Amino acid sequence: MDMPSLTNPLRGLILPRDSRSKRVSSYDTTGANHDSWPLEPGETKTLADIEGPGCINHIWMTSGSDEPAWTRRVLLRMFWDDEEQPSVEVPMGDFFGVGHGEIRQWEALPMNMTGSPGGDRSAFNCWWPMPFASRARLEIVNEGEKSRPIYFYVDYEQYDDPLAHTLHFHSCWRRENPCKGWAKPGTSPGDKDVNATPNLTGEDNYLILDAEGRGHYVRRDLASLAARHRLRGLLLPCLRDAGRAGSLPRHLAVQREPRELGGQVDRLPLSPHRSHYVPQVHPRDH
Repeated sequence: MDMPSLTNPLRGLILPRDSRSKRVSSYDTTGANHDSWPLEPGETKTLADIEGPGCINHIWMTSGSDEPAWTRRVLLRMFWDDEEQPSVEVPMGDFFGVGHGEIRQWEALPMNMTGSPGGDRSAFNCWWPMPFASRARLEIVNEGEKSRPIYFYVDYEQYDDPLAHTLHFHSCWRRENPCKGWAKPGTSPGDKDVNATPNLTGEDNYLILDAEGRGHYVRRDLASLAARHRLRGLLLPCLRDAGRAGSLPRHLAVQREPRELGGQVDRLPLSPHRSHYVPQVHPRDH
């Protein structure tokens, strides 16, 4: 009886846990009810800097703006164990599952977005477990031209010793625009000639992931505008094994001008020194 029952997740409550539940949040330290932080244009703020070992279990955020596609203009970064390059570097909206800088209401087991379609604000939740051995640092960057409030909390467990045999969470974002493909420009994906054309080599297919090392590929979000034959964004999260040499390079799609089309999709070498699980990849403009 050392594992919770898959048929009744509450069964785990009868087992003792060697951890301490903690939270980092934007609460008003004066005791008033102004529980948000201002985020100015071009500003980078550290949401949480947690000494480990531990595991993040839940991230909640709320924000809003009348700036178009603002969820594409806010960048999330996460660093594990004093690494120099972030293991997560994804636009906020894309990280929580919706591309093109849009706001939608949707639910999935690991995350959700609760805003009304066409609205200018939303709440966001993420339940991907994110363990770390010594430190976790979460940053948010406002790449837009307007200030915005950010409400958040980060729930995590703290341990006396690092968890054994855990994988690190990684999530990266890519974009190719226009997406090259192999059909002639203006061809519909449903055309007879397209469906009848063989491609046994995979030439000019869109490369989603090229990974090395031990881990799980757990999610892929693809946001595209097929009518215009342009791939607008891709988010890839994964879990990877820690303890070998190397680093996960930063994605190449971070654009300082979110309205500018362009960028490219690059190979995603999940470094052989880590165990990661990768859940998502996304675009940066609308």
